Amino acid sequence: MSSDAARPASRPRAALVANPVKTDVERLWAAMRSLSTAHGWAAPLRFDTTPDDAGRGRAAEALAAGASLVVAAGGDGTVREVAEALLDEDAELGIVPAGTGNLLARNLGIPVNGTPQAALEAVFAGSSQLIDIGVAEVERASRIRERFHFTVLCGVGIDAQMIANTDAGLKRRVGWVAYVGGIARALGLSQNLSVRVRFDGRRTISTHANSVLIGNCGELPGGVLLMPEASITDGLLDVALLRPSGVLGWLQVWTRLLTQSDPLSRAAYGRKILIRRRETRALRYEQSRVVDVRLKTPTEFEVDGDAVGEVVAIHARVDDKALRVRVPQSPRGSAAQQGADVISRTIADVQGTLADVHETVANRWQRRRARWFRILGRLRGARRAAGRARGAEVGALELEPAALEEAAAESGAAGASRPADERASDAAERSRPSGSSRSEGAER
Repeated sequence: MSSDAARPASRPRAALVANPVKTDVERLWAAMRSLSTAHGWAAPLRFDTTPDDAGRGRAAEALAAGASLVVAAGGDGTVREVAEALLDEDAELGIVPAGTGNLLARNLGIPVNGTPQAALEAVFAGSSQLIDIGVAEVERASRIRERFHFTVLCGVGIDAQMIANTDAGLKRRVGWVAYVGGIARALGLSQNLSVRVRFDGRRTISTHANSVLIGNCGELPGGVLLMPEASITDGLLDVALLRPSGVLGWLQVWTRLLTQSDPLSRAAYGRKILIRRRETRALRYEQSRVVDVRLKTPTEFEVDGDAVGEVVAIHARVDDKALRVRVPQSPRGSAAQQGADVISRTIADVQGTLADVHETVANRWQRRRARWFRILGRLRGARRAAGRARGAEVGALELEPAALEEAAAESGAAGASRPADERASDAAERSRPSGSSRSEGAER
């Protein structure tokens, strides 16, 4: 902490709570001091997270030191820890996304692909917004109860298994793409959970599902909109029940997700036309202020992208407008700008789709062309083989007359070699009348 941290100041003061594993703290700290001076703020405070304190205690120290803005620099875990310390406090949360998913930052329109310094500038230049926070009280198989806060979502099933089976080192190197391997492993281990879900203490659903997700907001990495009706300021929790049956069921789930993640589907009219007509049993949505989940067997549970162990029951509720967050000025832009962005993205999507179709058609044509050439080659080979067979037959037929003539010649030569008296007897026998032969036979 800087030397002037203990002196109270009438000017606003910011504090940096940074995860040194996730970001270059020294560069960020230099930018923090520069921006504080540029915006007329008091000298900032600095608190680094440790293995024993992921951010909650450090944020509490910042509040005690007089900070009115606490900037969390790190992944979703760091952001969640700092947010818990600021609940219902007269202080704001600033976010410098430096993790794998950066889920809350994505849902608030905070840039996640720029430099940490640019995100810090957006914090100082941004405006304040009150958002909802989710609270999940879980029960372990040992009957121990624990409480977690979540800013984006929590859940059980294939998503928690995916997170638990994702390699941490690979996640640091390639970001959220590392979850692809976790998904593959989770699909191999996925089980059909027997669950009972109750909404607001009244309506109950008993079903089998691959996942039960409880969300405060609904956008995931890659622009995937998991919960299209979710809002971080509506005082409601959104629940997604994934219940695919076989390959066809998973195709229905992914088709629904891709459809509702399209830019046109994010508008109210687009949701009505493109999403509601694709409702399917494989992916069911509900909304509620309180959600109770009872599991038949202990199942892995995740909170904002962190696996926290197996649970047998979840009691989730929403804490309405409990956290004040700094967001970029007009993060989503004006209505006209949103429309222009949707049109430009749609045109780009159409162009990309046409390019993919062209490539697919060209590849198919090449494959079919190669196949036709193979068939023609086989036909030509068959014709040549048939020609050779016919040539052999003609040659055999041409040899037959010569053989017959040779046999006749041999027969004539054999006849010429017989004795003269035998030839004369044969000639007399042939010249004898038929009647004499019959009389001789009668006399006998």
